[in-house]
Amino acid sequence: MKDSDAKPQTARLAWEDELRSGKLERSTSVFRHVIASSDGDEAQYPPEGNGRYHLYLSKACPWASRIEIAVRLTGLIPRIGMTFVDPIFQPIGEGRTGWVFSKEFPDDLTHKATLYEVYLHYHPDFTGKATTPMLLDTKTKTIVSNESKDILKSICWGFRKLHAPNTPDYFPMERLPDYESWLGKLYDPLLNGVYKVGFTTSQSDYDAGIKAMFDVLDEVDAHLGKNKWMLGDEFSVVDLILGVTLCRFDAVYYVHFMCCKKHIHEYEHLSNYVRCFYQQEHVKASADLESCKQHYFQSHHVIAPNKIVAVGNANSSLDLPHNREELFPSPTN
Repeated sequence: MKDSDAKPQTARLAWEDELRSGKLERSTSVFRHVIASSDGDEAQYPPEGNGRYHLYLSKACPWASRIEIAVRLTGLIPRIGMTFVDPIFQPIGEGRTGWVFSKEFPDDLTHKATLYEVYLHYHPDFTGKATTPMLLDTKTKTIVSNESKDILKSICWGFRKLHAPNTPDYFPMERLPDYESWLGKLYDPLLNGVYKVGFTTSQSDYDAGIKAMFDVLDEVDAHLGKNKWMLGDEFSVVDLILGVTLCRFDAVYYVHFMCCKKHIHEYEHLSNYVRCFYQQEHVKASADLESCKQHYFQSHHVIAPNKIVAVGNANSSLDLPHNREELFPSPTN
């Protein structure tokens, strides 16, 4: 059979085909373009706010949730469209499950049944994983990016001139080294670490992962005892990245992924910090932690084959009062 006759692969789960010998090893995102910071003729994807760009997101996916919050914080609604997938993986053919659309979560842009079909609609030769977030250019009918880091930079930098008036700079260029330093510390042991711990089949890997995870949580807790936000006095994308994971930790990762050495609400500073993060208007407006619980407990059949959702109010500790403003009053001019 010729390569041209080969049948396109069905979408793979974000975790299922990345388990190598009992370890989670994420593959590289396929689409890695960004929105240009200027709209010159040379820009493949210039910043436009007329509905040209559209996001496919999931309320359950932390990588996608960060993008939704960033869009809300910068006032890019309705300049950028958003479509949400159903939070629970469903069969998509050939024994696979993945992101789908439903009556409650329809795809009004392409009217497809699955996210993988959307990928194929714009890139017929696509054979990778249909993941969220995904940024689409409806004018050129191409996918700009399905890498959350790139999309976050596009929102903060590429669409800067389209931000709502008086929008703070959540991703200041001069703090890029600090951003990269913290992301380097947080990604492997915590942001991705919860998944590595949850899907491992090795006791030694689990033990090592838990140690690395809580070592970095201890470090961040101490840091937040001296700083209101991760980069100091002002909220930044580092807080956006960290906060989304912390919001899910007690309700999902502690139980589902057995990250159960300690709850976030048991930390003196992290608990106060995550409540401050969660209770911001645009963060809380985008949060749907009950959908998160449904996704994890009903989609990961390797971990939870019976699809039983753990009891408990996912928002209970996050709604408690905090005193970050009293501890770190805003500087006066």
